[in-house]
Amino acid sequence: MVGQALQDYQEFHTISKPTRKDRENARLHKSHDTRQKYTTTSVKNMMLNARGFIAHVKAFHSEMSSLTNAQFDRILLQFKTLQKDNSRRIKAHQQTVKWNKSKLLRPSSNYGTFMHIAGYRVPRLTDMIRRRRRVNLFKLLQGYLAGHLGILTGHHPVVLTNLQKDKVLQAEVDDNNRALVWVDHHKIDRTFGNAYMALLPHEVDWLKVLIEVSTAHFGGEQCRFVFQFEG
Repeated sequence: MVGQALQDYQEFHTISKPTRKDRENARLHKSHDTRQKYTTTSVKNMMLNARGFIAHVKAFHSEMSSLTNAQFDRILLQFKTLQKDNSRRIKAHQQTVKWNKSKLLRPSSNYGTFMHIAGYRVPRLTDMIRRRRRVNLFKLLQGYLAGHLGILTGHHPVVLTNLQKDKVLQAEVDDNNRALVWVDHHKIDRTFGNAYMALLPHEVDWLKVLIEVSTAHFGGEQCRFVFQFEG
């Protein structure tokens, strides 16, 4: 019964005139077997989507199916059991990944050194770039600012790439004189929610200078984002 449900889910994900790639993607969505070399987190997402599909069919399209409500419930219960079994594998997987990532981390002293260097060089770069509008200075300024904010906030890099100019210019200031800069939409906001950065006045001034020179001299007038890493 679960196999047929997964088959239905595969067909649901296959468009009317599927290409070979579409059929392969649908096949990947269908499988929940870790022996197929999928990671446990991928299996989790596949089963979550498939279970949601079955729940949707039960709630809104049950009259089109030959299954009874009791059969739908048994399918959903079996999915729930499979998800619990997979959750145990996820815990072990997460511990392995965390251990591997920890081995690759730089010593904390390196981050402190970078923050010190960035705090020294960014103000000088902002002065230099106003006098000499050179692309290499612009790229250095972006790099130091992105590194500084990444270490300061601990945000995923995708949050910084989605930081918008208007959010910086309209940032609210709290009682501690910190500007709260919001990043409403980014690639992982569905998982982690909206992000914000609490910045000191001089850090906001750095970003405003970057916005100013980017808009005026480096083709940023049509770009709503602060950082232009492809520029």
